[in-house]
Amino acid sequence: MGHCKRPFIPASWPVVVKAILVFAVGLFVLSSEAAAQPKKPTADDIKKAETHFDRGEEFRKFGNFEEAIREYLAGYELTGSAEFLFNVGQAYREKGDKRMAVGYYKKYLTLDPSGDGVLFAKSHIEVLEKEIRDEEAASAARKQREQEAEAKRKAEAEAARNASELTAKREADIAAKTKVSESEGRRRITTARYLRFGGIGVAAAGVVAAGVSVYFGRRASSLSDEASREAIEMGTWTDELEDKVDDAESAQTKMYILLGSAGVAVIGGGVLYYVGTRMQRPVERRVVVTPVRGGIGLAVGGRF
Repeated sequence: MGHCKRPFIPASWPVVVKAILVFAVGLFVLSSEAAAQPKKPTADDIKKAETHFDRGEEFRKFGNFEEAIREYLAGYELTGSAEFLFNVGQAYREKGDKRMAVGYYKKYLTLDPSGDGVLFAKSHIEVLEKEIRDEEAASAARKQREQEAEAKRKAEAEAARNASELTAKREADIAAKTKVSESEGRRRITTARYLRFGGIGVAAAGVVAAGVSVYFGRRASSLSDEASREAIEMGTWTDELEDKVDDAESAQTKMYILLGSAGVAVIGGGVLYYVGTRMQRPVERRVVVTPVRGGIGLAVGGRF
């Protein structure tokens, strides 16, 4: 029975009011205690509950657990018997709903801690709770693996994207270098052509200078011979003879100068022509693609 404190009523209140308040409080306490008492099932309730039980057992036997649970709960509503809750737990366990089964087994133990199914309920609770813990651990491990796999997939995708960007950048650099190389090649060909033509021109000038030097050499020899012959014939040395000798020496000097210049020009022209010829040769390049960490590498070699 419930316990209710005596209400406080001021002493100055009229006796009639006090009596009414005491009566009202007492009536409320009695009605509350009556409501707290479980409803005692009638014979008709018990008969209906037995029908619900039989139906529940039939449904449960054929695996229709939802209907079985509904019948058991209907029987419990009529009688308040804890055995119906045990049967609900059994149906949930056989259905595979472990948490609901544990919940109803515990309700059964609370209402009837000394009932016939107590040992079974406790045993089932122990087994089911262990299975629930194992399933939760397995689920957590599976979730962890999925998260790690997702993180790995994202990392690999990021690495692949970075590698692709790096490869594209390298290809762009190679294309730019190739373009520069082609421009350099055209410049080399043009320079080589100028060098060859220049070499031919310089060498030709050297040949011309050599021819002119021959002329001055012959003139120097001729003037010298004339001066010697006239000096012998005249038996004396005159100013005219002296002028001829000076002219011969001047021609000889010019011959030496032109001959040296011709040699330098021919050699220089030959060098220019040789360099131009070498520059006109095609540049041999060899490009080797090698895999490296994070992308590809290019090795360029050749003969220039």
